[in-house]
Amino acid sequence: MFFRMKYYLLLLSYLLLSACAIFGGGNTLGNLDDDGSLLHDIDMPVVMHDEVRNQYTDILKDVDDAELKQQIKRRIAGVDMLQGDYKSLKGDKAPPKGYYAKAIKSYEKLLKEYPDAAENSTALYQVSKAYELSGQTKKALQALNKLVTKYPGFSEIVEAQFRIGELQFNLGQYYPAEKAYTQVINKSENAYTNSAYYMRGWSLYKQSLYDDSLEDFSKVLTRLMPKSGDTSQLSKSNQTLVKDTMHAMSLGFSHAGGAAKITKMYKRKSDLQYTWMLYDGLGGLYLSKERFEDSAESYREFVKQYPNSKERPKIHAQLINAYVQGGFIKQVLPEKEGYVKNYGIYSDYWQQATQKEQQFITPSLKKYIKELATHYHAEGQKLKSDVQHVSSVEVSKTHKKYTLAKQQAFNQAAHYYKEYMATFPKDKTIPQMVFMQSEAYFDGGQFDLAILGYEKTAYDYKDKIKGADAGYASIMAYIEQGKLFEDKYGEKSKRLKDWREKTVDSQLRFAQTFKSDKRSSAVLTKAAEELIALKEYQRAMVAAQSIVNQKKGVETKLKRSAYGIIARCQFELALYSDAEQSYKTQLTFIGKKSKDFALVKERIAITIYKQGELAVKEGNKPLAIQQFLRLKVEAAQSTVRVSAQYDAATYLLQLNQIKEAIVELKELKSKFPNHTLAPEFPRKLAYAYGENKQYKRAANEYMALHWNDKIPDVRRDALFFAAEFFEKNGDTNTAIDHYKRWAKTFEQPFDTRMEARYKLAYLYKKKNDLNRHLFWLRRIIAGDKNAADQRTIRSMWLGAWANAEYGDYWRIEFNRTRLKLPLNNSLAKKNERLKNATDRYSQAAAYNILEFVTRASYSTADIYNQFSQALMNSPRPRGLKPLELEQYELLLEDEALPFEDLAIDLFQGNIDRAWEKSEFNEWIEKSYAAMASIMPARFGKKEQLITYGEGIK
Repeated sequence: MFFRMKYYLLLLSYLLLSACAIFGGGNTLGNLDDDGSLLHDIDMPVVMHDEVRNQYTDILKDVDDAELKQQIKRRIAGVDMLQGDYKSLKGDKAPPKGYYAKAIKSYEKLLKEYPDAAENSTALYQVSKAYELSGQTKKALQALNKLVTKYPGFSEIVEAQFRIGELQFNLGQYYPAEKAYTQVINKSENAYTNSAYYMRGWSLYKQSLYDDSLEDFSKVLTRLMPKSGDTSQLSKSNQTLVKDTMHAMSLGFSHAGGAAKITKMYKRKSDLQYTWMLYDGLGGLYLSKERFEDSAESYREFVKQYPNSKERPKIHAQLINAYVQGGFIKQVLPEKEGYVKNYGIYSDYWQQATQKEQQFITPSLKKYIKELATHYHAEGQKLKSDVQHVSSVEVSKTHKKYTLAKQQAFNQAAHYYKEYMATFPKDKTIPQMVFMQSEAYFDGGQFDLAILGYEKTAYDYKDKIKGADAGYASIMAYIEQGKLFEDKYGEKSKRLKDWREKTVDSQLRFAQTFKSDKRSSAVLTKAAEELIALKEYQRAMVAAQSIVNQKKGVETKLKRSAYGIIARCQFELALYSDAEQSYKTQLTFIGKKSKDFALVKERIAITIYKQGELAVKEGNKPLAIQQFLRLKVEAAQSTVRVSAQYDAATYLLQLNQIKEAIVELKELKSKFPNHTLAPEFPRKLAYAYGENKQYKRAANEYMALHWNDKIPDVRRDALFFAAEFFEKNGDTNTAIDHYKRWAKTFEQPFDTRMEARYKLAYLYKKKNDLNRHLFWLRRIIAGDKNAADQRTIRSMWLGAWANAEYGDYWRIEFNRTRLKLPLNNSLAKKNERLKNATDRYSQAAAYNILEFVTRASYSTADIYNQFSQALMNSPRPRGLKPLELEQYELLLEDEALPFEDLAIDLFQGNIDRAWEKSEFNEWIEKSYAAMASIMPARFGKKEQLITYGEGIK
């Protein structure tokens, strides 16, 4: 009897140990891949920060010496700091508390444990750095303040003080920042002195202490600028500092009095090589802000204060440029004349200048002399034209005046031509300079100069005999010159566009001045058409309106054109309702048999359509629908009718007026099967049926799309939608057929393929067809596993769900397997199903999705608990004596308890997740209930956890 009991006990222990293999040594769930092969460790660098830290930590356990312990802890803190630097530089994803959380914690702990240690100066320095790199500016500042207060002899005290200044500046604490930078400056010369002056200057600037800030900025320049003034001799960092300081001073001077402040501040420092740069910088700052006169005055101040500076021509050119950019034409001309006089070939400056200095001003001289020559030449030609067109009555009074003015202009032009040729004797434009003195402007094709005379005659003097003809001739000159521009610069050039605008101005001016001229209405119409081409619709509309407002003398054809122009302008200005009425008015001037009648009707239809689009843009979709559907009545034959009705249906759907949308879509589908939009009608109709919960019609419509649509992707997607609507309609078998056909036919899109498999697995389970249910679960798992770069969060969720479902299947099989004698047969079978279930739960948890981690933990715990209870409730061998039976039951209890403990650990792990992660779901709730049932007395006790989040690593 004893031998038989011993045999049972040994057999039971063997079977239990084999079951426990999945939790202990051997090939556990944590080191098995899906195919059963062992996982292999990835080769890592020989020594990494974690390894060094662990080695220090291990040493720390065996060290008794307090000083050595402290040093080891400092080493660990240093490793944490290095690891933060390493991960930050490497670009690793930052943990929630940042790269330096460990370092901060380590250093703060050191400072707390060893408050009086000498090395705490370094610890404070490092923790301030860690706080700053973690974005905790205020804590960094606190650490630095403590450092400089407690350890004034710290080796990096200057840097620490400078960093205090930076942090305070960044926090907007400008006065404390100023004091911190002063501390740095008051130290003996150091690497931060220049930067401290610069930043103190900004701190003062931020306090509106502009004079003081300028003094500090000036010290930076004085300390850094070479005597030669050539900043290229400086290091890159100092070049940047000089540049930034210059900009800062420009801002300061703009607040402190402008260029006059520079003069006052540097009056006794005229020997400084960078003074000109201050005026230049200030002028440039004003120019960037479009303060053109201030900019010019800044440059002028330098020109006035430093007449002998070699930089004077450069600054003078900047002065001219400021006026040019500001459009101050009257100021530009005398400044250019002064520039040429002061620095040109006949000036004292030129005679004394070096070749390099001459080369520097040559481009400006070349530009200004040519511009001056052109100006005076053009003025002379204008005066010549005026003289030719002055009436005979006024000749005696004005001839001498105009002749003198003309002569003076040409004389001045000749002077500049002469200077240009003397300055640039080898320039390729010299022949053009000679040619420019020719008087044959119009006959020679110089229409722009001819226009001046025509317009002067027509509009300045309003000549009674030739005035209208001159005005009309000026229009012709504009047109001819425009042709030359088009040939030379191209149809779309800006030069031609500008010229066409001038042409229109001339036409409008003619029509306004000479209203009684028979050519006036035609010119006005042409001007309006040209304005439309130039997209100047308001002006074109005004011009056309003046035609229709005329009561007499306007031909019907011109009025018809005018209304068309008005309508076109209103259309382009998005005044679609007004445009509709203007086109309808224009239609009254057109016979119904005319080909233009249908054209205008189409334009009316487009204006109605545009009114619908405008309503959409303004957010008034009901009004848009009304406008679109109005086309069915007012312009049923127009080209936009179908588009309008389709748009109306679309917006009806958006407004959830599904039934009304279906009516329009059915009509479109029926009446316009050959329209370019026809393929969209059944697509939209299918969608509308679905939205209206007409699931059967939606399904049938989608099936029709699947068979008939010309776009493969539409056919493919339609099959899936059809399956969904068959499912919603309760036709599960048909839905399954279509899901299955989709899943077997199409590989892409990946997301849809996974959803099809999910639907099939779900529906087969619903039909209690477990074999097919399991088949599609396996397809889901394989699909996610092999997805590569197509893998998504959704596919991972489905993979986890499929594994959990598969685990539930084996759990059911486990529950069906009862332990009976002989125990070795039933126990082995039950153990196998337990392993299959927990394998699947483990794979579900491996996705690291909380829902399935908690579900897997609960399900695994529950099956362990059931296994423990099954062992305790298993049948006892017959024939055992009382003592043998007692020993047998004690052994059963010893073997069952580990499973109960594992269950408790997993249940407790779920409960702890609720506390640690503030998460709660049904599996955590079930874990609470299970713990209350298993261990009501110990429910509040914290257990040592073994969860899938840790156990499967």
